[in-house]
Amino acid sequence: MIRKRIQAPSPSLQASGSPALPSSLQPPASSLSSRRAFSLTELLVVISIIGMLAGISLGALYSARETGRKAKTKATITKLDMIIQAKYAEFFSRRMPIQNRRIPPDAMAELKFRVLQEIMRMEMPDRARDIVFPRREVEPSLALTDAAPVDILAEVKPLASYAANSRSDQYFIDIQGRFSPMKPSFANVSGFQRTALGKRYFRRVVGSSFLTSTNFDSAECLYMIIQADPEAREQFQPGEIGDADEDGFFEFHDGWDRPIMFLRWAPGFAGESDLMSGDGAQDLDPMNPRRIGDLYADAGKWTRPGNDLTFRLVPLIYSGGPDKKYGINSHHGDPSDPGWTVQYGSHDPSYPYETINKVWDTDPAVGGGRIGSPITDAAHDEYDAYHDNITNHSLGMN
Repeated sequence: MIRKRIQAPSPSLQASGSPALPSSLQPPASSLSSRRAFSLTELLVVISIIGMLAGISLGALYSARETGRKAKTKATITKLDMIIQAKYAEFFSRRMPIQNRRIPPDAMAELKFRVLQEIMRMEMPDRARDIVFPRREVEPSLALTDAAPVDILAEVKPLASYAANSRSDQYFIDIQGRFSPMKPSFANVSGFQRTALGKRYFRRVVGSSFLTSTNFDSAECLYMIIQADPEAREQFQPGEIGDADEDGFFEFHDGWDRPIMFLRWAPGFAGESDLMSGDGAQDLDPMNPRRIGDLYADAGKWTRPGNDLTFRLVPLIYSGGPDKKYGINSHHGDPSDPGWTVQYGSHDPSYPYETINKVWDTDPAVGGGRIGSPITDAAHDEYDAYHDNITNHSLGMN
């Protein structure tokens, strides 16, 4: 029988249960003790790399959030634009409360122009005074307070003029066809009351905080216009609605939770718009298709030249964008005006006949800069702040 010799395990194997490394391969004891911690330089490098990665991540996160806010704002404005544009287009086929059809053609065109603008102001308001005007026939002042004389049955009284007697005389005519060889007194002009929708808005705001808190009155008017149509109102989610000034009147909010503002007529925005050319000769205003201008005397004869100032207007819906500043002149003349300016309407009973070009006016003597123009006063808080605005006039939005 052949017997094999069994060697006893080495001491190192007995102690550790695994083969021991040869002494030539074992690291020196000094090397093992020196690698027990990172050096200060290594820690600083690691911290720097972590900081850079965190900065990149936070930047990407912020950029993604801003992109999401912009997308949300554009989506809300797109819906608002579709609704407002459809309502705006309906006005041009609207029946006018003009009783006498035997009116000279140019006077009829002027009457339709003035009556249509009054109806649009009543039913598509963009400021507090649009809703409460007209008040009573005698207005001692233009200040709006809860105690101001308001009357739901008050009338607006548009007038037109025409040349008669071989253009030697100027005559005035109202919606009843009553004419006068001189400007009639306010009490002798026939007018018309608010429309049913105008009365609905009137009842909603008179005596409320709406008249004393006008920071976002145009945004609140936009909400009232949409709310009047239940089908339109259903298109918006609760997250798109808020009350920034907590006055009980809601607004549509953008992605930065700021009110989305509204201007029914914004001729001053033509230079920034993809929808308005600002060219009255080529882009006719549907309210003034005959391009009628004001009647005036020239060499003893009354004449009415063509009008290139009344170009086509498109309602402006706009967000302040990431900087949350609008930078848009929403009032005739001074941007700091408290908000009572009426864009149209015979607000002075002693002078019920106003220039056809009032909405498009740029004469500082009668109103200053156009409504909708960017604020150019360097001392104003929102000077030059319109560049990041998101509007329905932007390319691709309409």
